[in-house]
Amino acid sequence: MITFGRPEALPLLLLLAVPLALYKRASARRSVALKALGGRLPGLRWRLLGWLAAMLLLVLAAAEPAVVRTVSVEVPFEDAHLLNATSVLHVVVLDVSRSMLEADVPPSRCEAAKAFAAEYLRAAPQADLAVLVNFSQTVGLSRAMPAREAARSVAGITCGGRYSAVGDALAAALSVARASGMPAVVLLLSDGGWNYGSNPLDAAPSFKELKIPLVVVRVGSDPRGASLLPSVAERASGRYYELDSASVGLAAEVARAAEGEGRYAALSAKGLARVDVVERTPVPAEALLLPALALFAVLTRDGL
Repeated sequence: MITFGRPEALPLLLLLAVPLALYKRASARRSVALKALGGRLPGLRWRLLGWLAAMLLLVLAAAEPAVVRTVSVEVPFEDAHLLNATSVLHVVVLDVSRSMLEADVPPSRCEAAKAFAAEYLRAAPQADLAVLVNFSQTVGLSRAMPAREAARSVAGITCGGRYSAVGDALAAALSVARASGMPAVVLLLSDGGWNYGSNPLDAAPSFKELKIPLVVVRVGSDPRGASLLPSVAERASGRYYELDSASVGLAAEVARAAEGEGRYAALSAKGLARVDVVERTPVPAEALLLPALALFAVLTRDGL
């Protein structure tokens, strides 16, 4: 596509009528001479075309033409807000087992995890959706809802269930993310006290294989599960954070950062972290002026 920086110069194309008028006049006046010579006027039409081309090049140079094209470019993470119109599914997996009632993270692991999840979901753009997954011995799923609505729904979740089926919950979250067909990210909030169901380490590699980002937050300082969740995050090629009494004051900031990183990773995994950008490449004036001057030199060598 061609655009012009100075389109007001384009009316100068009307000047092309001048050589056309001169050609017509010259042809009429010399028609008798042509008949007398028994031939035609040598080079007249070619000279006309030369003048037309030279004048056209000059007018185009004055109009400052440019080639415009639309290209798709990768959006850097610092400009991720440009991608907010694309919907992303956040699958928030919350451990509601009895161990989450421990108070080593004030006021409790459960409340700290819920606050983290709510802040995470509030940071999501308006277009995003969320599914809440809560688990203890069994796994419960909410309907898909706007992320902001899910942030409010987190407050109604209660902890105190028996056992902790972390692996089953991860498998359920993975199924939800796959079935949605959307760019999706999974957030796991747990103290890592797995004691029921499938092994979380067996579920973790599937996140990497399916290119579904996993954000893991270990809530609490209980050393019994200290090595499990970091290993889950590592096998999934995901992000890992710790929420304890020392870091709880930064939980809101970390939650917002985790949302941004997870969301961007979900879009990148689907090839959607791109935007269309219009590129304008000006045509160098020399590319038009030099041929025009060369034509003028040839045309005026033996007179007009």
